[in-house]
Amino acid sequence: MDDVTEKMADFATNYVSGLDGLTGFIVCAKSPSCGMERVRLYDVKGNPGRKEGVGTFTKALLEKFPWLPVEEDGRLHDPMLRENFVERVFRTA
Repeated sequence: MDDVTEKMADFATNYVSGLDGLTGFIVCAKSPSCGMERVRLYDVKGNPGRKEGVGTFTKALLEKFPWLPVEEDGRLHDPMLRENFVERVFRTA
């Protein structure tokens, strides 16, 4: 298995640099590229480690837009979290 971490980080940084006018962003939970928290990290041999990372794309997104409301898709099933996210999006707009 090839380690594509650096390629993904470069892609994410370049892609995010072209995003303007965002008022909110929904990312995919548990995704190595998009998870916000508890993303499983792997060592250089591909062995799974602890769930403690942030997805590569989400990291680039939050570095460029630290004020942007960002939420994981699965968390939006919770009515209170969803309402809070939508409220933050409208305040950002």
